[in-house]
Amino acid sequence: MDNIVTIEQLAKTPEKHGRLLSFCWSAFTTAWMFGTDSLSEMSLERTRQRPLLHVERKPSGGQKTTSVYSADDSLLERLGEIVERENMAAWAALRFSGRLAPADRSYMEIITLIFDDSDIGGRGFTQRRIDVREVRGQGKGGVIDEILDILRSAQTEDDLVSRTADPFSGGMMFGMTGGGMPMMGFIAMGMMNSFNPNVQMPKQQGWTCPKCGHSGNSLNYCPECGKRRAPDTSETKSGSGE
Repeated sequence: MDNIVTIEQLAKTPEKHGRLLSFCWSAFTTAWMFGTDSLSEMSLERTRQRPLLHVERKPSGGQKTTSVYSADDSLLERLGEIVERENMAAWAALRFSGRLAPADRSYMEIITLIFDDSDIGGRGFTQRRIDVREVRGQGKGGVIDEILDILRSAQTEDDLVSRTADPFSGGMMFGMTGGGMPMMGFIAMGMMNSFNPNVQMPKQQGWTCPKCGHSGNSLNYCPECGKRRAPDTSETKSGSGE
């Protein structure tokens, strides 16, 4: 335990990066035996028109909803100031040293930062992935809460661009799905659909990175390698007002 890297040690060697392009916080709990998986995610990213804040929530055993908000240009700047002030990019070197959860239940809290280092002569996009559990364990939970307050303050109905619900995101194994169907009946329906060529199953959401193959991406930049999503000319962004 004496070899644990501390935030105080990392503060002595600040990391220099360019503009903050994307900030994503996510927390999820899984307990598959009882279908109590839950997810909460807030991701803010720059787009060509304006920053967009994506908020995904999935309560235990319920449907996942996705809300998109038009964000003020200063929002990423405020987050960038905190990231620079705390040398948060260096926190990616932290490794969780707390007590492990039971095998059938796990909890994760992650922050992903993506910078445009071409602004400072770098080679392009740089990603830093931070295990927030260790950050909180080392007494820096107040910084995380400060960031979450900023992200929550931007979630106003006046700035809402779109809101959707995923009917196929209910509980696992037992209980009810988000649409109210008994889970075993839902699983049986899925098995029948898999053998029926006339039934169209829902497409996987998100896009797949052509560089590293990471799938299910929801941002304009791949969270694994930082490659930008290729523009899709076949789709028109709804609610943009452009």
